[in-house]
Amino acid sequence: MKRKTRTKELRKTIEVSIRTRDDVDFSREEIKHAIESFNDKKAPRIDGITGGIYLRIFNIFHRLETAIYNQFLKRMCFLKR
Repeated sequence: MKRKTRTKELRKTIEVSIRTRDDVDFSREEIKHAIESFNDKKAPRIDGITGGIYLRIFNIFHRLETAIYNQFLKRMCFLKR
């Protein structure tokens, strides 16, 4: 099989949603734990937001952020940090 054809098949496979009926949404605690694991000593990304800033934002808008991450989960769309 040619490499180009194999790559095309792999892309099709990963585009299919793997969400099932028994999947559960992220909890507030799970998201907070993930954010707390960000290394605040690393340089911020191009947006300038450090892990510490992100945690402070989450503490204020935790309901909104939890809803956003659960929409990412439902749509199988995740951003790279």
